[in-house]
Amino acid sequence: MGELIDVLKDLQLVKDDSKLNKKMKSMDERNIDIVANATELRKDYELLYRQLRDLVYPKKKKGDDE
Repeated sequence: MGELIDVLKDLQLVKDDSKLNKKMKSMDERNIDIVANATELRKDYELLYRQLRDLVYPKKKKGDDE
C-alpha cells in the first residue's frame, strides 16, 4: 500500500491539487501507523503463542527421562 501511495504522490495530478496532496499525505501517515501497530501486535501475538506453547508443552528438566 505504501508503494501505491508513493506512486500516486509522484503523479503530476497530485502535485497540482493541494487538497488531494493533503489527503495523500494523511493516507501515507495512516498507513505508517497501521504498519507500526501491526508489527507491535505481531510481537505480542508471538509472545502469547510462546507462553501458551510452554504451558502445553513444558520443557523437560535434566534428569526427567520418564
